[in-house]
Amino acid sequence: MTIYSADPTAKYVSIFCEGTEANPHSIWRIGTYRPERDIDAPAGAPAYWSESKTGYQSPESDTLIPINGKSIARLAGDKHVSREESRRNPDALNQGDSRTRFRFECGVCKKLVARRAEAVFPLFDKLSSVGVSVLSLNALAARL
Repeated sequence: MTIYSADPTAKYVSIFCEGTEANPHSIWRIGTYRPERDIDAPAGAPAYWSESKTGYQSPESDTLIPINGKSIARLAGDKHVSREESRRNPDALNQGDSRTRFRFECGVCKKLVARRAEAVFPLFDKLSSVGVSVLSLNALAARL
């Protein structure tokens, strides 16, 4: 399990996969997530973590690395609600069974970690508060 604590002031968490000890592979960059504080949220509530659309951030470089795919899905019941649809219809996600789900998947080994935002947000808050900015998919899975 790889964990970087490279930048104690970093306000992001980046997830990557490098396989397992038995089956290592080249690094696959899954995504970078940044906190968005809701000014109406109760004190002590975790931040809402959104996916960086501009690329993968790493402490080794100031340049964002382009990545493909998305790992955050917004659902109303079992129906995916796109960002565009939620902008056109703000009530689309205000249904009784709406939620945000993270799907961290490696494009090489196909390892998948899928969790609801309620599990991911507090972990990302904790990692960020102790200066962890980058960690492997295996390390993430062990903590969720």
